[in-house]
Amino acid sequence: INVFVTLYEHRWGKALSSSLLLADARHTLSDVGVTLTVLLGLAGMHYWGIPWLDQALALPVALLVLRSGWEVLQENLPYLTDRVAIPAEALRDLILSVPGVLDCHDITSRGIPGEMVFIEMHLVVEPQDIESAHRLTEEVERLLQERYGPARILIHLEPRSHIEQP
Repeated sequence: INVFVTLYEHRWGKALSSSLLLADARHTLSDVGVTLTVLLGLAGMHYWGIPWLDQALALPVALLVLRSGWEVLQENLPYLTDRVAIPAEALRDLILSVPGVLDCHDITSRGIPGEMVFIEMHLVVEPQDIESAHRLTEEVERLLQERYGPARILIHLEPRSHIEQP
């Protein structure tokens, strides 16, 4: 049953780009490996008369569990630690290239570029009316999503008086 669960979760994890499903598929596959190793140890003791086989197989089981845990941790550590996904300087340079943007500061990003990135910033724009400023923020969002893939972007518009001095 777990072999089929692994195949199912892996297929849907790839299709949905879900790191959670892919991690669970690896976990379930490691369960299959552990179960097969335990059965081999029991068969070795009972049918082949090798009493030490069960203890000898404990090391590969431990290594399999450690490897599986390490892979899941490595894949999800950027999400768990809110590690910077894109350097603020790179984002600032890109955003300032948009005509009408006067300044961009207090930039943060987290996630994994290409999968999902969360970006937050303060933006000072040339237009003073809401509609034009809003169109400009949408242009910034479009540019960031083209460059870095799926992104949730939060832009705080500020008045011109908030331009930071170098």
